Amino acid sequence: MLRWALLATLLLGGCAWEAWVPSEPLPRDPDADRRNAIPLVPGEIHTDRLHCKAGDCRDWFIVSTRVPGELQVEVRPSPTEEAASLRVVLFGPGAGAADHTSWDETPPLRVRTRAPAGAYFVLVEGTGGRQPFQIVATLQPNSAI
Repeated sequence: MLRWALLATLLLGGCAWEAWVPSEPLPRDPDADRRNAIPLVPGEIHTDRLHCKAGDCRDWFIVSTRVPGELQVEVRPSPTEEAASLRVVLFGPGAGAADHTSWDETPPLRVRTRAPAGAYFVLVEGTGGRQPFQIVATLQPNSAI
């Protein structure tokens, strides 16, 4: 009988899972919502980071173009000690997802589309730990293509 009690104690104790629960609620991440997208100015580099373990798994950006052309967005992940993966998706006017790059593609991640003038949303998503990155949008006007 003692043997069964000891076995049950070991099994139940060994199988207990103690998930980490934050002592305080995680801070709200405003740029995780498309309505609070960070404006990107074509040609200017923006530095940011994701930290999915802390609740920051996605950032939205917006690029406005005044002339048609080829719009390219490049995301350059910075080296990090924590395992993390990034994905970037470009949404165009009335077109849904214009183009996307998968999770495990070799950096830098690039998305591009032929773009009529308008507003384009860019979603950067991450998995895993802390992941700093740089993002830059460029527009090559139609006359230059």
